[in-house]
Amino acid sequence: MKKFSIILIGVLLSIVVTAQSISPEVIASSGDYYENANASLSWTLGEIATETYSAGGTILTQGFQQPIGVTVKGVDILVFLEGPYSGSEMGTGLNSGNQIPAAQPYNTAPWNYSGGETASPIPNIDVVDWVLIEMRDAENAASATPGTMFAQQAALLLKDGSVVATDGSSILQFNHTLEHKLFITVWHRNHIGIITANAVSRSGSDHVC
Repeated sequence: MKKFSIILIGVLLSIVVTAQSISPEVIASSGDYYENANASLSWTLGEIATETYSAGGTILTQGFQQPIGVTVKGVDILVFLEGPYSGSEMGTGLNSGNQIPAAQPYNTAPWNYSGGETASPIPNIDVVDWVLIEMRDAENAASATPGTMFAQQAALLLKDGSVVATDGSSILQFNHTLEHKLFITVWHRNHIGIITANAVSRSGSDHVC
């Protein structure tokens, strides 16, 4: 099988902001707490947090305001493989040649991913191949080691660079409240993996790196 090089062109993430998992309360002379499906807001008048401590998944703030964590949910990723890339999109020769396996191929070394993702039949003619996505929670790229990984998911790569779920169209879904910053690793079965050089940062309503 022809080996492909991987170029990470960009990663776009749509995330929501939520409060920590304990029930939030505001204890102050004036204040309140509001929450909907996309965000949460707590406020007090003239009273601020003095210091915050954290250990593992527990966060304690001395003061009236609890910190708001950022939860990664929907993830929209754009990746291009250099080998089949033709200037605007990638070729789908593996797909048309029936060489894309029905089950995710990352269950062997060096990945040893045990996920049960399958796509049988391959959902559409635009699928290029399987990729493996890793989400890492770390202070910087150097510290975003495998030990900081909080989720993995095998996914399908489309010819326009979109990384989608096994239905061939939906973006990937995760559920993790970050303690630090978000880094994303992309693996392809015929090439070395890559990781975002910088943490995913927010630009408008999306998170872009």
